[in-house]
Amino acid sequence: MVSRRPDPLWLVLAENLASLPQAGKHLPNFVEAVARARTVFVAGAGRSGLAARWLAVRLCHLGVPCSVVGEATAPPARRGDLLVAVSCSGTTPGTVAHARAAAKAHCRVCAVTARPNSPLGRLAHIRVVVPQAPSAQFGHSLFEQTALLFFDTAALVLQHRRRQSPPDMWRRHATIE
Repeated sequence: MVSRRPDPLWLVLAENLASLPQAGKHLPNFVEAVARARTVFVAGAGRSGLAARWLAVRLCHLGVPCSVVGEATAPPARRGDLLVAVSCSGTTPGTVAHARAAAKAHCRVCAVTARPNSPLGRLAHIRVVVPQAPSAQFGHSLFEQTALLFFDTAALVLQHRRRQSPPDMWRRHATIE
C-alpha cells in the first residue's frame, strides 16, 4: 500500500478553516473599535507586521485614517485613536513598546495575538485571539495567515458598514506604483 501525502494547498486551507472561526468571534468588537477610532495605527514585526500593513492599506482604501507606526509620515497618536498591534507571542519587544507608547498617549490598544495573557495582551483594551493550533507549516505561518484573513474579513464588514462601493475604494487606490 502506497501512502500519499496530503495535497499541501488543501492542508494549508484546512488549517485556516479550523483557525479562522475562532478568531472570528472577535470580529464585532474589532470592527466597532476601528469604526470609532479617529485614526488607526498598525504595528507588528516580521510577517505579523506585513499582515498589519495589509490591514492599513485596505483601511486607506475604505477612507479610514490609518498609519503604520514608525513611518515618517505617521501623525501623533492621541486620545480616540486605536493601535492594532500584531504579535503571535505577544512578547515581540518593539510591538509591546509601541503598545505601551500608545497607551501612554491615551489610545486604545487592540492586541492581535495567540496569547491574550502575554505582555501585549495585558496592555490591550481589545484582544483578538488567533489560536496557535498545531500546524504542518513553519513557524507562525498559520497565525499570520489567519490574522490576514481576519483583517480582510473586517475590511469587508467595514466596506458594507461605511457604504463604500468598489469605485469609491478604487478612487483611493494608489496611482503611483
